[in-house]
Amino acid sequence: DILLRKCTKFNFLCVSNNQKQYLQETFQIKKCDVIYNTTYLKPANDALLQTVDIGTLRIKSRDASKYLPYSPLKIEQEIINIIMVGTWQKRKGIELFIESADLAKKYYPNWKFKWVGSVPEDLDKFNNIEFTGNLGAKDLIDEYNQMDLFFIPSLDDPFPLSCLEAIQRMKRVLMSSNVGISELFPPNCHNILPKYNAEQVIKSIRLVLESGINTEVYDSISYLTSVEQFVNNLNNSINNSFNR
Repeated sequence: DILLRKCTKFNFLCVSNNQKQYLQETFQIKKCDVIYNTTYLKPANDALLQTVDIGTLRIKSRDASKYLPYSPLKIEQEIINIIMVGTWQKRKGIELFIESADLAKKYYPNWKFKWVGSVPEDLDKFNNIEFTGNLGAKDLIDEYNQMDLFFIPSLDDPFPLSCLEAIQRMKRVLMSSNVGISELFPPNCHNILPKYNAEQVIKSIRLVLESGINTEVYDSISYLTSVEQFVNNLNNSINNSFNR
């Protein structure tokens, strides 16, 4: 905190508007540029960067059926894999994840909640969550391939790359509004929890599972978080810092 308060003349790079607002309100930082984080994961649509409309940052129409042959899931009959990737800590929303897994067990025993990452010491307390521990790259990719929904209930998460990777892999996602990536989705979309409680989580999971993926939104997010855009944003911020 002391270091940040002494660096108010510097230009800060933020991974989301959520983080920018935090720095401005908490430390009175005035010079902040949002540079969305990125991964090296290739977008599902190979033609992504060639079809984007730069003016609106929206993808032009294309044949989505070539990329997403998804149909609504039979949520009461099939095994539904609901996964979170991250460290086991309070800010990641572990309490809501636990409550949601327990509540889902009563109504949808076929929903399997899994936490990929660090394992809690009191592991035996959580009967309705499967813990994988930290995984290598190959095993982690297998988990992404098998998931039906990526659920991230974080209380504070500026821009989690695990969620971005799920989006880039065209997986269904559900997140709290505390997750920085949520600002890239349209207002009131069903991928963002309108209320932060287990009952709402169950309702929202059903809605997301029974809905198709909005390929236009997903492609826009993949474009905004591409390596090319990251480099452009970084260069622009560096140039702007010398002109301020």
